[in-house]
Amino acid sequence: MHYGLDFFYTTLTRRTQMTCSTIATSKQKDMIFYDSVKFSLNEIIEKHHGKTILIVGHSNTIPFQINALLEKEIYTLIDENQFGNLYTITISRDKIEHKLTHHK
Repeated sequence: MHYGLDFFYTTLTRRTQMTCSTIATSKQKDMIFYDSVKFSLNEIIEKHHGKTILIVGHSNTIPFQINALLEKEIYTLIDENQFGNLYTITISRDKIEHKLTHHK
């Protein structure tokens, strides 16, 4: 089963906006801008419960946000020269599944 994307979050940096806008534009959706310092993955998930969300972020914030959600130290800081990591998080009832895909 394929699910569409409902919400598109990006920081204010040019690189993240370029990545996010390509996908958001193709889906005819607006981007929602966020401050990576004030961002809370838990709050976004609660706000958009049951929806599919794309979040384009930074190597020094996204892994830590996912760890906070999982309440475990699983993902480490991403090298700033590494691009294309895709974290997929699926929440079904009280079960959280997650995986990291490296794109080259």
